[in-house]
Amino acid sequence: MKRSKEIVNQGFTLIELLVVIAIISILAAILFPVFARARENARRASCQSNLKQIGLAIIQYSQDFDEHLPTKYNYYPTTGAYKLPNGQPSGYQAILWYMEIYPYIKNYQVYNCPSDSLQTYKGDYGSWFSYAINDRKPPVCSSNCGVDLFPGNNIGGTASTSLASIDDVSGTIMISDAKYYAAYFDHALTEAQATATDLGACSPGSPYNFAGCISARHLGTVGVLFADGHVKSMQWQKILVSTSVNTYRYWTTSED
Repeated sequence: MKRSKEIVNQGFTLIELLVVIAIISILAAILFPVFARARENARRASCQSNLKQIGLAIIQYSQDFDEHLPTKYNYYPTTGAYKLPNGQPSGYQAILWYMEIYPYIKNYQVYNCPSDSLQTYKGDYGSWFSYAINDRKPPVCSSNCGVDLFPGNNIGGTASTSLASIDDVSGTIMISDAKYYAAYFDHALTEAQATATDLGACSPGSPYNFAGCISARHLGTVGVLFADGHVKSMQWQKILVSTSVNTYRYWTTSED
């Protein structure tokens, strides 16, 4: 009897077991957000690396085209005149900016942000995209606009922009995290907001639409590539000079 009592006393009581479970639960509640944040920081670093490679490709493109940036889109005289990044002939006349610089990248996985949960670019012709050019220009831009950074070039239309025409290269956004291939920042979206099905133009009146929006997908921050080639992560609120949607910082090529 004495030996059996000793064996029983060596086990856990119900209260002790509950205390252990409670401690494990508290530790898990503390550590899981830390792990999630560390994982997102790693994704943010990967996304910034993508932006840096895109910036280098744009610079290489400009060196080959007399110091001029690619256009928002360009038109060939006929369809099928160029191949898509996946190697298939294009069924469109228009070629978008990221396909113009693709020969300098040669890996369309660079166009995928690991934190972009809504779409994965597969080298096809698609406008829903992880990164967007700065498309803020008249009439969207109301004052102090400077030059149109990435004009759309119809056949025989507007020429591309020269690097020398940008007044403030270190303070001008070139590419940003987004949901569409071109953005002019009328609003910022979280990943949850961007899952809405309405894909219309982004504006303060319709904040859950994501065409034209930047995407604050990295712990509330936006990955940004500037015209001088440097990349940084920014709080989306810092991009605005004021609460007025007609006064924007970093989105115009002139000095702010």
